[in-house]
Amino acid sequence: MKFQRMFGAGIFTAVLMVSAGCSSMDQADDPTPSMSTKPYVTVVGVVQDSDGSPMEGCSISSTNRAEENAIVSDESGVFTIAVAPGQQEFSAICPDVQSTPFPEGVAHVDVPDEGLDDLVITVD
Repeated sequence: MKFQRMFGAGIFTAVLMVSAGCSSMDQADDPTPSMSTKPYVTVVGVVQDSDGSPMEGCSISSTNRAEENAIVSDESGVFTIAVAPGQQEFSAICPDVQSTPFPEGVAHVDVPDEGLDDLVITVD
């Protein structure tokens, strides 16, 4: 019984020390800003080939993305991505196509504060 009380108190002390150490970190020391400090907007677009046909399964990336999750175009070539407003470079790589190298496309866009719903990325 005495061992259990001492052991339990030791765990509590260790947890308290670890918690105190984590909470004492100054946010200014954190090199990565939290996502809530930057407003993100939604961009909806479509990936198409040079003939205007939709491209399914293309991986979409951009500068200043809100998340690191994979963004992939659907069967209609449509994708949705959250980005910071301002100058952005969007790129699409389509690995499901049977050609090497994989078809790629890039679009340079000034994203307004209200976002976009008509971005087109054409891959070659």
